[in-house]
Amino acid sequence: MTATFLASEGRDFGPQAYAWRKALFLIACWAGGLLLAHYPTILSGFARMQNDLGDSRFVNYLLEHSYRWLLREPRHASLWSPPFFYPARNTAAYSEIMIGAGPFYWPWRLVGFRLETAFQLWMITVSSINFWAAYFWLRRGLALRVSSSTLGAMLFAFGAPRLSQMSHLQLLVHCYTILALHAAMRVLGGPGVGNTARDIWIVVFFASVAAQFLAGMYLGWFLSIGLFWGLLLPGSRRTLLGALRGHGASFVVAAIFAALILAPLAINYHRAAQEVGFRDPAEVLSMVPTWRSWLNLAPQSWLYGSLRQWFQSIPMEHEQRNGLGFATTAVCALGLVWERDRPVARFMLLTAGTALLLSTSFEGLTAWRLILRWFPAVGAFRAVSRISIALLVPAAVGLALFCDRLLTRRAVWPAVILGLVCVLEQGQVMPAFSKRRNRADVAAVTHRIDPRCNAFLFTQLRGHREWWEYALDAMWASLETGVPTLNGYSGNAPSGWALAKINIRTQEDDERVAQALAAWTKAQHLDAGTYVG
Repeated sequence: MTATFLASEGRDFGPQAYAWRKALFLIACWAGGLLLAHYPTILSGFARMQNDLGDSRFVNYLLEHSYRWLLREPRHASLWSPPFFYPARNTAAYSEIMIGAGPFYWPWRLVGFRLETAFQLWMITVSSINFWAAYFWLRRGLALRVSSSTLGAMLFAFGAPRLSQMSHLQLLVHCYTILALHAAMRVLGGPGVGNTARDIWIVVFFASVAAQFLAGMYLGWFLSIGLFWGLLLPGSRRTLLGALRGHGASFVVAAIFAALILAPLAINYHRAAQEVGFRDPAEVLSMVPTWRSWLNLAPQSWLYGSLRQWFQSIPMEHEQRNGLGFATTAVCALGLVWERDRPVARFMLLTAGTALLLSTSFEGLTAWRLILRWFPAVGAFRAVSRISIALLVPAAVGLALFCDRLLTRRAVWPAVILGLVCVLEQGQVMPAFSKRRNRADVAAVTHRIDPRCNAFLFTQLRGHREWWEYALDAMWASLETGVPTLNGYSGNAPSGWALAKINIRTQEDDERVAQALAAWTKAQHLDAGTYVG
């Protein structure tokens, strides 16, 4: 069916001739992509949850906190002060706030699903929206063939860098970037766009940029950088100036609206930075990708897992799995180079090339060192290597353009083989954990909490798991009981809080935790007698 469909794409067939093939092809690719990315959840009947007991549960917590904030629950009345690290304030600013990702989670909770199941459905929903957003942009915005747009959308939504970062699910919501790019194209060069429609697209553009920041600061930051570099193209500058002359009021109003939406983020993240300081430059530089990072796929890669020894010496290797696969990388680059006469291809070449040059370390030499010196606030984005997620946009465009070029030349079977190879190169073994076991672990903490206490600290005697797993058990138990917890897990911690390592295996550990608890309760003017240890 695929080969027949692709063959029809290479000929002058009307849309009626292959409408049913298009529908089947799209649905098959979308379903196959979801299975590629979420097979532990789907094949287990939602009994297993991706990805690990750390960041996955933390992101689930953040989404649940925003849901309860929306419902105005007393313990979650402050969006920026969820009830962990109690009684510290503004603790949500230690990590992503993810309020822009909430609309894909809240409906599942409203119809009655438990928080873990709602989170699994959130992942599948977001991956689906990423796929369909990319498809319609490539198909309608760039006027590419159905099959070309489908392959590009699959790479964007289910590419290996995204699958490698599934433990960092704050990087999953990426559809706002696609909407912003489509809106920018309609504003700057959309044929047949009237004045009223252009004003609407201006609002959509600024709203999409703001929403991307609200959904994930990393991806919002990378989108802004890409749009800035796009203005270096002479044609883009001229078109923008023309749009400003004709629609200046719309630009101003929309920009002010977006700034007002993002103002709380700027204020609260600035306050958090003043409290805990910026990242140590050495920590940031340890996650600047090397040239080998762009070839590195996860050790769980279906095709390249046996090459893991080539990449083990990369610093923070688990954060440096940026590869797309050798064939996919070559095809994406060739697609952009061959079609560089198209403005979108030139824009993608410029942004991708600049990002690779600025963010890559060549034997310790990196421009990021200078950027950190001149703009210390950039250190807030410690994992520079996550830019590989943003680069899935130019990669998807390059792959779609390459496939379109093949079909223009009636090279159907090479396109079929190309699509299969590119999909297989993205495949990885996806980690997961038992949802039932997680519930049991949380319940073991929940049953020990006296609902009359003001807050609690959970410590584990002779625990064999990592401290952050127990901290997240406590945070989830806080969700179950409504009692705040002194435990906490995030990208940072409040000043003076030393209750991270709560495993008690020796007398020294017991004394250390007791001293840390006493210091924290004294500094926060709390009554230690109202806490459960």
